[in-house]
Amino acid sequence: MQISNAEIYSGIEFYKLLESGEINGMSSNDLAHDTAFLSEEFQPYGSTYSGGVQVTSGYILSRPDAPNGQAIQTSNANITTLATGDFSHHSGDDHEHHGSDDHEHHSGDDHANHGSESGGTIEKIQVWTFLGGGHGHHSSHSGSDHDSEPGPELRLDKAFTPTSDVVSISGTFSDIPDGQRGEPMLFAQTASGDYELIYLTREEGDLRTFAVANSPEPTLIVGTPGNDRAIANDPNSNVQINGIRNTIFTGAGNDEIDLVPGVVNALSSNDNRVNAGSGNDILYVNKGDRVFGGAGNDTFDATDGNGGNRMSGGDGDDTFFLGAGDRLLGGNGNDQFYVQIGGGNLLSGGAGADQFWMLTDAIPSVANTIADFVSGVDVIGIANQGAGVDFNDLSLVGNTIAFKGQENQPFATLTGIQTNTLTAANFVFA
Repeated sequence: MQISNAEIYSGIEFYKLLESGEINGMSSNDLAHDTAFLSEEFQPYGSTYSGGVQVTSGYILSRPDAPNGQAIQTSNANITTLATGDFSHHSGDDHEHHGSDDHEHHSGDDHANHGSESGGTIEKIQVWTFLGGGHGHHSSHSGSDHDSEPGPELRLDKAFTPTSDVVSISGTFSDIPDGQRGEPMLFAQTASGDYELIYLTREEGDLRTFAVANSPEPTLIVGTPGNDRAIANDPNSNVQINGIRNTIFTGAGNDEIDLVPGVVNALSSNDNRVNAGSGNDILYVNKGDRVFGGAGNDTFDATDGNGGNRMSGGDGDDTFFLGAGDRLLGGNGNDQFYVQIGGGNLLSGGAGADQFWMLTDAIPSVANTIADFVSGVDVIGIANQGAGVDFNDLSLVGNTIAFKGQENQPFATLTGIQTNTLTAANFVFA
């Protein structure tokens, strides 16, 4: 949205009118009246600012009632604005301030305009919290107080001018490496085309900006008709790959493809695409990779992977060593799946008599799911759980499998199957 004075509308209210059918026959003015998010025009930079304003919304700041002051999602929507025009004439000597000032506007007299008037510092990015109200006829205000107004609908929680020339923003909660889960941040793009994360930390209102590397264009890499070795960043491999956005076809032969070594791409997926062709191939996945074994008895290893991978065996008796948060498809053949310590995987054996070893170590914190278990054809394996552990130690409730006394920690989920219909013949213990 590129405007100086914004009329902001509620998508929820619009959807209600759409669902009820009341929207039919409504005039544009009536529709605007009934879906207005605010009861007045939103002028975040004051009535004298005539430049463009980009507006985005989300849930990006912690609320005062959050437990332990942590940043959590709440029903309080945030509206974040970015001034895209020239506002330097408003801010005087303060324009060079690049820190992060928190401006708290509680229930004072600022509600009439919502914005900053000329003569004071105008920070380029402002984060407002919607406090309620709205959904009524809105009028324009220029900064004067109006006794008849019900009170502030927005509160300015944070305002700052980043060091980079930011031209586009969106706001959200996100998980970042080595950071607290659900940190509030802005995703930003600069005038040079680079991407940044503007991290709104809790500590002393600090502002930190992380550059995000642009994803390279996919690189097409082909092997030979023989046995290929493609190890990421390995100068001795006959097929050279770097493990980031590589599209690899190794063709026939018994190939080894390792997408893990030396590859650091923490803020996005590595996004490799691999077709190993025919032969008995070995494939090691990293993060967000899509790999296909093709014909042959292939081995897939996600032990050192970082999730988001999709591994497909194709024809042949394939073996999968699982990581966490991946999808695995056995295809045609008698395939074997070995859960290690990771959870959140989705397993599909495909045609053939498949073995799903759902425990080989400690119980994962998140259960793994078998999408197509066939009773009487496939088996579920359980290993390293102690001497004498057998079918009688299992708790089969709903579509889950757990140990008795540990029903709150199931280690397997079977799609479309009530596990109490399983018998000892469906399991193998080792």
